[in-house]
Amino acid sequence: MAPIFKGVGLGAAVGTACIVSYYCSIMAITIYYFIASFAKTLPWAECDPKWSTEVICNGTDVLPGVGKTVSELYYG
Repeated sequence: MAPIFKGVGLGAAVGTACIVSYYCSIMAITIYYFIASFAKTLPWAECDPKWSTEVICNGTDVLPGVGKTVSELYYG
């Protein structure tokens, strides 16, 4: 209609695509952890050396003085 508004539709489409891709990634993470929470043993219930390389695991706990719980290490 007006030459000044020529790129508004394209800008709106690009902005919408960015928001939709962000929303889809957040929903995928949510569904992943929702399904993982149905496991008999929760993955974040025990300290696993595979994802907690910054600290030394001591069975189901992190060694004292680290200042983080096992679930904070899993999600972090």
